[in-house]
Amino acid sequence: HVNTGISSFHNTGFAECLRQDWEQLWYYGKLDNNTFLEKLKSVKNLFYKGEIKYVSIVLHITGMFIHFNRIKLAHCNESFLKQKALNHIDKIFKKQNDNGCFLIGSYNASWGKQYMEYESEIMTELFKYAQDKLDNYFEYERVKFCKSFWENIDDDKAENISSVFKETIPSGYCSYELSSIFQGINTKRVASRLSRLSNTSKENIEMYLSIRYYLPETKIIGAISQYHLDDLEYLKGIKDLLIKLTSKQRLIDKLTTKSLICTLDKCINQLISSPKTV
Repeated sequence: HVNTGISSFHNTGFAECLRQDWEQLWYYGKLDNNTFLEKLKSVKNLFYKGEIKYVSIVLHITGMFIHFNRIKLAHCNESFLKQKALNHIDKIFKKQNDNGCFLIGSYNASWGKQYMEYESEIMTELFKYAQDKLDNYFEYERVKFCKSFWENIDDDKAENISSVFKETIPSGYCSYELSSIFQGINTKRVASRLSRLSNTSKENIEMYLSIRYYLPETKIIGAISQYHLDDLEYLKGIKDLLIKLTSKQRLIDKLTTKSLICTLDKCINQLISSPKTV
């Protein structure tokens, strides 16, 4: 993802006014000495004393300072610079208030600009650190979404379950149904919610699980992948807890819960007996 930001305005006085100081400094070759020193001081204050909202800006400023240091336009301690950049990145991710703040760009660029010194050891380490943070954040958001869905499942959610898990996960690489959908859940809470669903909703859950894990009766052929297997222990936990909950149920409610338990048992056996292929 490349955030072109306000740099999409080109070569106009209006655009120059809108550019942030770090952006104007990026075009240092077009600045006179006084303007360069003024912008350099402003960006130094931002980097060493202020708060930066975007990881991509942290990387841009770091790359510029390394570059200026190496071409002797300014002096900086690169080890200290790297530590400050890491601190900024940590602080941005800790707030977790805007996904766009975390994006680091693509093809060694963001905001329509290439990162300076992007092949240097420091920048390479910062890219990896930021990317690892981003991956962890997306994984956290994915697990949180599925956990919230199952632990708060009601008849409305059960009715829309197929469309919900076809949505794209936060990283954008695949849909929820192509990842573990039970990871991190509180099995006791989920079993309790499932047992209280309407009989139609329980049937809908059964159908979804039967299709997801390719039970023979669905006539849907597919290969069991690691993300299916990652659900296994959670499915076992839900099944065992539902068995206990049936003792408090009566008549049709008990019958439909037992049917759900039977489907869960089939899914579990399917996962256990199928070799991992992906």
